[in-house]
Amino acid sequence: MYLQLRKATGNNTTATRRAEQSIGRKAAAYTRQDAFNSEATKGVNDMATKKKAATKAKEPVKSNLIAAYKPQITHIALNGTYDGIRQFGGWNEKKKVFAPLQFVAIQDEDSFLAPFYALDNLALAMEAGIVDGDRFVQQIFATREDFEAFCEDLRQTDTFWMNDRHFRALECLLGEEGNVSYAEAGESLEDLYPA
Repeated sequence: MYLQLRKATGNNTTATRRAEQSIGRKAAAYTRQDAFNSEATKGVNDMATKKKAATKAKEPVKSNLIAAYKPQITHIALNGTYDGIRQFGGWNEKKKVFAPLQFVAIQDEDSFLAPFYALDNLALAMEAGIVDGDRFVQQIFATREDFEAFCEDLRQTDTFWMNDRHFRALECLLGEEGNVSYAEAGESLEDLYPA
């Protein structure tokens, strides 16, 4: 570089020195600016690295997440499964009326489905807001015998899981919150509505 400067300045020593000094100052300024930029960039890069690390720490592990879903209530469909016993009373979805359940006749027709059919209909009636707590037995069951057979059937059930809509209907009917099972409901209903 020195030879290039001498040629450019025509071998003038003073001009060559001035050019060197000027280049040196510029070079020193560039070096200082490079150092500053390097430190500033390092700080920004350190902050970006810390921010990325913090973001990753907040993110849930995505290795095997089950997709989110919206909660749904249990569907009650009176048509299909219950076609053979619909003639014995229950909720009429079209007319929005309730015909008292002939529970003993339902049991004779299909003893397995009987309590679930009665509970599905009870839940639909409770959800429609038509059940009168003072007249519950007369409104929901055709006879006292039907009501007692229903309570006995509930007491005898060994079903552990309770349908959410049955649970809520029985909870509202019994005025109890929390631990209601089919067996407890059968017992509590007869106590709440004695003959």
